[in-house]
Amino acid sequence: MFKRGAVAVSAAILLGVVVVASGASASEARNFSTEQQEAFKRFGLSSSQIDDIIIDSAMTRDEAIGSDSIVSPEALNNHQLIKPYLVVIPLVYHGYDNKVHVGQMVVHQYMVSKVVSLFLTMWKTDFSVQSVIPGSKFGYNDEFSMQQNNSSAYRPELGSEHGKGSAIDINPLINPFDTSAYNGNPVDPPGAHYDPTAKGALVLQGPVQKKAAELHLEWGGNWGNPNAVPSTDFFRAGYFDYQHFQLGYQEYDIFEAQLPPGFVN
Repeated sequence: MFKRGAVAVSAAILLGVVVVASGASASEARNFSTEQQEAFKRFGLSSSQIDDIIIDSAMTRDEAIGSDSIVSPEALNNHQLIKPYLVVIPLVYHGYDNKVHVGQMVVHQYMVSKVVSLFLTMWKTDFSVQSVIPGSKFGYNDEFSMQQNNSSAYRPELGSEHGKGSAIDINPLINPFDTSAYNGNPVDPPGAHYDPTAKGALVLQGPVQKKAAELHLEWGGNWGNPNAVPSTDFFRAGYFDYQHFQLGYQEYDIFEAQLPPGFVN
């Protein structure tokens, strides 16, 4: 369930700022999509914030989900089966540059309201996010995406909740995958170190983690802490995935029943 992996394909990051023309509304001048404009309303952006917003990702659905050519052969069947269930969500967040950003995250349709609610909490609590760009932009190379501190969700791989679109990773360079105390493996991404006081760090009993628990999302930062984890959640001493949220046990069976026939867990 918690296997990590990726196809080693390099890709460029899409980051851009569009200049607003005079004499028109920000939305009209910058040609924001209907989905983006709905996100701006949901997050309560003022007109001045929309004027200055930085676009981290504005991909089409096909681009965001990715072509079959960048998917590993063993995950290709699952990728093709899960495609109709995937949704590309525009999300607003505070960047590390203290500016307002909009990006996109690909998740299973079951997860849409949960992810939006979690990002609304991040927005309201001034939590910083580096970027939110679908993994397809990185050729589904998770290592490359993590090194850019990019937050993402779906990626086609077997043995992973990400392959079902039911897990998300937030600021992975700040919130690394650390099992060094459990199995001696190096921290992932390489060179990262978890500091709960760092900007964009997810912390136990912080507002983002508390909101995730309300939404029945497990936080991987709990997994190595027996005092913080219900007995029904995943637990291994010394095993921490600080960047990771996934659908919890309360709704897991309901969600699993909605996976397409032939999908391999």
